[in-house]
Amino acid sequence: MTASDGSAAALLLGVLALAGCALLPKPPPPKPPPKPVAHEAPLPLQPHVRPAPSGSAAAAGRLTHTPQAAPAPALPPLQVVGLSQDAVRRLLGQPASQAASGASQTWTYQGSGCSVNIVFYYDVTRAGFFALSEQLAGGGDGGTCLAGIHDAQTS
Repeated sequence: MTASDGSAAALLLGVLALAGCALLPKPPPPKPPPKPVAHEAPLPLQPHVRPAPSGSAAAAGRLTHTPQAAPAPALPPLQVVGLSQDAVRRLLGQPASQAASGASQTWTYQGSGCSVNIVFYYDVTRAGFFALSEQLAGGGDGGTCLAGIHDAQTS
């Protein structure tokens, strides 16, 4: 092998190396930096739109804006079952009468046109008397009567 053969071989190896680089996959272009997000002001709340009744001038193309009032939530009847005697006294005040019978105590509350008996039993785990039942005199549920007694007590 001669010197010219060696330089030709080196030249050939250089060309092959460069050709091999062309076969490699190109790296992906760098991602552009994210654009800043423009903060928009929230949209104002729109009033409820109700179509006007048919036959009126408003129904001929105009809509009326009437605010809708939320209905007041219905309050459940007052419940005292499970409360201690002190809690019932704070809630309803002093009973109209008290009676003891065996292991129970009954407190009677008078309301406007109603009367409720609350029966207490001693609870050994909580070391006190707690309401086990409420009975509207004459039957029924005493919750509504108790609510009236409570309202009269707090006003």
